[in-house]
Amino acid sequence: MLAFLAVLCYTNAMDLIKKRVVSLPFAQQVALYVILRMPGLESKGFSFLSSEFASAFKPYVRKHVISNLDEYGKFIGGILSGLMRNKILSKLSGDRDKLWTLNNEVKENVEKYRNTLFEIKVYWK
Repeated sequence: MLAFLAVLCYTNAMDLIKKRVVSLPFAQQVALYVILRMPGLESKGFSFLSSEFASAFKPYVRKHVISNLDEYGKFIGGILSGLMRNKILSKLSGDRDKLWTLNNEVKENVEKYRNTLFEIKVYWK
């Protein structure tokens, strides 16, 4: 009986995480996918700079957006700010190259979030 309750609690937690992820706009889902798979993220306390995210996110963006650096910077800022509004990220510093971190709820359930997000395949560039 106890094992059944543990499985039920785990399933409910996964359902809540899945609903939260699915409710995000597609660009934010892709951004969260990239963030959760950034190398060395856990060793940095789940914190990263906007520039680190921008370089990791480039393979998932069309070339005409990347070619204009000013436009690409606004695009990156918009996505990260959207994740902050959706309570996935927190901004630690507001310099030009902002420092971001995952919220505590996401940090505690990082593996569940990784498993919820699907593998992204790029069919065009």
